Amino acid sequence: MTSSKSITATFNTAAQTSSSNITVGSSGAESTIQNGYDDAETGATIELQAGKTYVENDNFNKNISVSLKGGYDSSFTTDNLYSVITGPLIISSGTVTVWNIIIQ
Repeated sequence: MTSSKSITATFNTAAQTSSSNITVGSSGAESTIQNGYDDAETGATIELQAGKTYVENDNFNKNISVSLKGGYDSSFTTDNLYSVITGPLIISSGTVTVWNIIIQ
């Protein structure tokens, strides 16, 4: 190649995802599940402490995919127990994958 060449490219922006963990509980970053969800972006995991009953009326209404994972110890390093939610958990939009949660 001894001469200049021209290249044309088209770039499409992909949806930005997050793999953040949002901790909820007495030693978590958030005090309620709803606050954790409100701060979440797609791909986030909302982690709940075990040994606490969450008495809430949660409404998951954003078009995102998140995980709701309970049973964590106070340092959020192991998740071999369960967390309890008393009250409705309404999922009106998006996708929620749930682990180690008891809903009463």
